[in-house]
Amino acid sequence: MRAILPEGASADGIAFAHRAADGFAYGGALQRLYLGDIVARDVTGTPLGTFAVETTMFRLAGAVRIVPRLRVGGVLGMWHFSESGLPGATPRTRVGGDVGMIYFPQRSMTLGFSVSHLGESSAERISGVRYEVPSRLVFGLAARIIPDSLLCAAEVDYAIGQEVHARVGAEWIPWGVGFVALRAGADHGMPSLGLGFRPVNPHIDYALQSTDLGPVHRVSLRWQFGTPASPPGGPSADARIKTAVNVMKEVPIGMCHLFASRGIPVVSVELENQAETPVTVVVEIALEPSAGRETRSVTLAAAERVALPFTPTVSAKAVRSVRALPTPGSVVCTVRQVGDEGIPELIRRDSFPVSLYPYDQFFPYVRDADGVRHELLESLVSWVTFNDRTLQKVVSRAAERGSRLSPPVRMLGVQSADTGGFDAESLNGVRHDPDYREQVRLIYEVLRDEYGVAYLNQPVVYRNSQRIKLPRETLHTKGNCVELAVLLAAVLESVEIDPVVVVLPEEEHAIVGWRVPGGLRDRYLFVDPAAFGEPFEALLAQGEYVLQRHALAAGDRPGLRFPPDGVFRGERGIVLLDVRRIRRRVPPSPFVN
Repeated sequence: MRAILPEGASADGIAFAHRAADGFAYGGALQRLYLGDIVARDVTGTPLGTFAVETTMFRLAGAVRIVPRLRVGGVLGMWHFSESGLPGATPRTRVGGDVGMIYFPQRSMTLGFSVSHLGESSAERISGVRYEVPSRLVFGLAARIIPDSLLCAAEVDYAIGQEVHARVGAEWIPWGVGFVALRAGADHGMPSLGLGFRPVNPHIDYALQSTDLGPVHRVSLRWQFGTPASPPGGPSADARIKTAVNVMKEVPIGMCHLFASRGIPVVSVELENQAETPVTVVVEIALEPSAGRETRSVTLAAAERVALPFTPTVSAKAVRSVRALPTPGSVVCTVRQVGDEGIPELIRRDSFPVSLYPYDQFFPYVRDADGVRHELLESLVSWVTFNDRTLQKVVSRAAERGSRLSPPVRMLGVQSADTGGFDAESLNGVRHDPDYREQVRLIYEVLRDEYGVAYLNQPVVYRNSQRIKLPRETLHTKGNCVELAVLLAAVLESVEIDPVVVVLPEEEHAIVGWRVPGGLRDRYLFVDPAAFGEPFEALLAQGEYVLQRHALAAGDRPGLRFPPDGVFRGERGIVLLDVRRIRRRVPPSPFVN
């Protein structure tokens, strides 16, 4: 490395580091600093000529792990000073050294201690002028107060013969979202503030520090080009463990809660033990900025290879923070090897870019971390959020309307969703009623008249996905066909009327229906959300017309039999989703609130 500095100054240097064995590393550096065109003057200020100052530094360093919790290191250095062109100047050499240690009493705490400037207590950097170089003692402590969120540190710095300096600092990663960090500290009473923004690229850090000369602003920018420093599949820092990491390129975080039961990995980590003895490895996967994390531990026999699938869970609060389509994110993979004393030692940490999609983005299929395609059309049932208490108001208003009719129409779902069952009075004459049409009519009229729900043919499509608002959001706005279908299905399911969502991929359309229990054979009625706003009979007629075009007219539907998985596939790609059967494996969205 060579740097050209202002006013005839330059700096050159070369350094190296090598990990010689497990627990031992060494390195060295050679540096040269040159300051030229310095004007020499006498006591009266008269110029006597120019000279140059050259400083050459050579240092050797080494560090060794004494026990898994303790590391000790040291530096031995030699400095050579000379001035060319300065009368009477003679070259000088100084030798000194530093020693230090770092100790981990527990995983969340680190202690450090160092002694520097060991050797001569003064140095003659320019002939005839000596500088004091006192030995310096530094003690530091860092503690992770809140895992993955709050880090605090303190340091005491004492140079022999001088006053003690104290420094404190803290870094807070809000809610564990790893791409934003807030920092604050103080150095000998001078406060400082900082902010870090670290998605996959770029890494930006800003600091504001108070000094005796006024405030100092610092901004740094780092951009990573090409592959990570530890390429996937390459050897890790510990050659005994070979790793390879694959990630899902597009992650719909609103559907991640369905992946684990279907064996859909967001991240796949392959581990191979190249040692002759068993090794225990801890792998942590973090999905950022959604703060989803998952940690797994595995013990590998000699020469054993395993593949670990990961599907990090994310909180509803973190999911709501992803709004852009798509949001740049990253998967951070951390691999640690458990040492003899049970302390995990870091051997690899890599970051991989991914695209995150908001909670309301629906994917009919995804490709997992290994590139395998998984059909997810039935996961549309997750948008049928019968558990949303907001929908109980719709049922209550429909019940009020029904009570004023003659004869009155009663709604089964007037009671709270917390009720574990229904009393005999509610069941008699309601659940056994072979035709739920009047109840559905009341629900529809409440949505149309009191909530102003209307049809809007404006689907928000991005590549192979589509935004579908949750029912509580559609309740006060307009919605496209699939949004109105899941809204009506959610209200029906909340009153224990079994809904059926019909998807017509070729027509890019969806309708909704319900099952009418009827002895040996059930009947099904359907309405078309595209007619929302029209009289109820128009919705029924339009729904019937849609099904006739797909050989599912009313006369043919008595033979309609859903398979055990609840997914019926008919002609021209039509798919009928029996919500009651699919609900066993697809719960309603956990993000309704």
